[in-house]
Amino acid sequence: MRRSILTEKLARRGRHVTREYGVNPLHVLRVEDVMDPPVAPVVTYPDELLETAMRKLLEHEVDVLPVASPEDPARVVGYVERSAILGAWVQLTRDEHVREEGWLARLRGASR
Repeated sequence: MRRSILTEKLARRGRHVTREYGVNPLHVLRVEDVMDPPVAPVVTYPDELLETAMRKLLEHEVDVLPVASPEDPARVVGYVERSAILGAWVQLTRDEHVREEGWLARLRGASR
């Protein structure tokens, strides 16, 4: 390895550098050099359909949406996760396939 002023000084102090010296980018770069510009926060409201909330989750590639108050959009009243929306969808489709006893069957059972 080539000697530099830095490696000479280190060698005189008893430390021998065996590989090339490089600057750690984390010691040089600032957050502003790599940050993304601010984006408008995405929220959903309690009276919106789950389809609308899911579309927002997918469009903005997030897993959680804050649920804002319709009267004061700056106030968060809860959060909705992608997994909760999918869980509700799965439960509803399961419930559609469950047969419940109808009024006619109950009527027939009572007359016996």
